[in-house]
Amino acid sequence: MAEITWLTNGMADSSDAQAELPADALEKSPVMTETIEKENPMKEWLVEYVGNILNPVDGNVTTEMIIHAMSIEFPEFLLALAEENWMRGYAQALHDAEKGLDLLNSGTVEIDLPETPTTENDTETE
Repeated sequence: MAEITWLTNGMADSSDAQAELPADALEKSPVMTETIEKENPMKEWLVEYVGNILNPVDGNVTTEMIIHAMSIEFPEFLLALAEENWMRGYAQALHDAEKGLDLLNSGTVEIDLPETPTTENDTETE
C-alpha cells in the first residue's frame, strides 16, 4: 500500500504541510501495521473482505488496510467514530486545563521556569 499523507481536511497532500507538527505526532502507531487475526466471526468476515479488495502481496491484512477500506466503503462510520473521539479528547483537554489552572491558583503546583540566558545585546548600556 502506498504511503499517503493526509491533511486535516481529509485531502491528500504531496507537499510537506505537516512539517510544523512535532515529530512524535507524525509517527505511525505500531497497531496500524499489525496483522489482524481472525478471532471471531466479524473479524473473519472483515479480514476476508478487505483481503479480497486490496489483495495484499503477503496475504496479511493490517489495521491500516481495514481503515483504508472502511474510509472508501463506509466513510460515515469512520466519521462518527472520529467525531466522537475528537469531542471526548477536546472535553478532556479542557478539563485538564481547568484542573491545572485550579492547582496553580491554589498554590498546590508551581511552575519552575528556567532563566533565559541574556546576551550582550540584551543588556542596557547607560
